[in-house]
Amino acid sequence: MKIVDNIILDFNFYFAGIFDDCVKKEVEFLECFLSENSQLVFMELECNLYPKLDSEITGVSEEIKKIVLENTILKTKEKLFDLYYETGEDEQFYWYAPKNKEEIIQVIEKDCDSYSCLVLKKGKELEDYDYLLDKVENLTFKDSITTTALIIHEKIENSFKIDIRPKIEKLIKY
Repeated sequence: MKIVDNIILDFNFYFAGIFDDCVKKEVEFLECFLSENSQLVFMELECNLYPKLDSEITGVSEEIKKIVLENTILKTKEKLFDLYYETGEDEQFYWYAPKNKEEIIQVIEKDCDSYSCLVLKKGKELEDYDYLLDKVENLTFKDSITTTALIIHEKIENSFKIDIRPKIEKLIKY
């Protein structure tokens, strides 16, 4: 992994080891962004929850569907943020906050290639996020390198560099 400004290149925990261990490592990484009163809020597209019969989309497992539906804090057709993978006109977006680490692990297992989530203080509106994290599978960086990356949008300038980057650097040393 390499940190360039607010982008983490080669953001991949799956190069070696058992898949479950790699997922747990990625969740541990995401926890670096959390404070005592914050949570991860993920985005899911309605087409993944209710795929059409003639669609190429296979949908998510019933376990994930349950996590999304039971923990939805906002369902909207409005594109709230400029996300790398937002798609579809007239698409319903579900923003949901998994209740615990086990649910976060299940979400990451499902979306290990790409996902979008917010780091949000509990009780705040989505627009009041601290960080927007956008994991991208095939990001072309500087017109030549294609890599998996985590793009980090911060609400407060330099908060990633000051508050989060040291935690991440400590974590990836081991």
